[in-house]
Amino acid sequence: MKITVHDLGFIDKAEIDLRPLTVFIGDNGTGKTWTAYTLASVFWRYGWRKYFKAYLGNRTRQKYPILDDMVQQIIKEGSAKIDMVEFADKYLELYINDLASMASGWMNSFMASERADFKKLRLDIMLAESKKVLIERIKTASLEESMAKESVKATKEKGDSTLYFYTKDNVSDKLSENIVRHFSIGTVFFILHRLFYHSVNLFPTERTTFITFPLVKRENLKDSDPVTETILPEAIQDFLKMITLSSDVVKKDLKNQQYIKLAKVLETEILQGKVDFKTSKVKKELLFHVSKNLKLEMAVASSMIKELAPLALYLKNLAEPGDLLIIDE
Repeated sequence: MKITVHDLGFIDKAEIDLRPLTVFIGDNGTGKTWTAYTLASVFWRYGWRKYFKAYLGNRTRQKYPILDDMVQQIIKEGSAKIDMVEFADKYLELYINDLASMASGWMNSFMASERADFKKLRLDIMLAESKKVLIERIKTASLEESMAKESVKATKEKGDSTLYFYTKDNVSDKLSENIVRHFSIGTVFFILHRLFYHSVNLFPTERTTFITFPLVKRENLKDSDPVTETILPEAIQDFLKMITLSSDVVKKDLKNQQYIKLAKVLETEILQGKVDFKTSKVKKELLFHVSKNLKLEMAVASSMIKELAPLALYLKNLAEPGDLLIIDE
């Protein structure tokens, strides 16, 4: 997948051949972080949400007549189907470029910056030979979704390229067009977007993130407790959600054993300690276990531990094949 970035900060033009391992190397202030975060915003669910909302509001350049016909068919006949391989073959590159064209309008919010100028930002994404590989993923995907108290359902079986929508008997005429449109088009865009990456995870540099630890449970705060609302960049907000989620999830699937082994190598051979959580009634702390009797808060751990501890947690608890990791510094 080849991506050309135009007019992003100090970058006039940069051509990126996005591979399974892509590393940006350069001096400070040359646009490495901005480029990485821009790509994250496009391929992450953030970009999907922004684009989906814009499409429902008729604010996208690209139109998909087949989706509008699908909505009307569901309402009138109670069911509809769409061949996702054919749809992706025709629209996948148009979709991702139309979505990427909106990045200039959301990057200030994404980066939590009022002063940075992203107005001239432009991205061109060429799928080329990767398009065929991406579309092949449709056949291996399965889906079972429902909404409005299961009044509308979407289903797709593994090995089949067809996505089916159907409603309960005598229900379709009672559903509003907005509900059907929101659910059905959102499902199609969701499948299309996940062809690129199963999930996107952002690991910001440690100096911008661990000032937010420990994670205080908001329900345990008293009315008299001072709470300062800070607008954080989306990358950091998502990072904190990921850290919290990793404390509640334990991967036991055999296909993830390779990631668990990598996490153990990271902890024993590089960090020389274990990364884990301690939870109390008020807060949840991510601690570094130096030894059986010595545990350190992340705020006082070394920079290397702060940088690599979240990666160890991710590998142990959240990693899935097909994920995109974006690691800053």
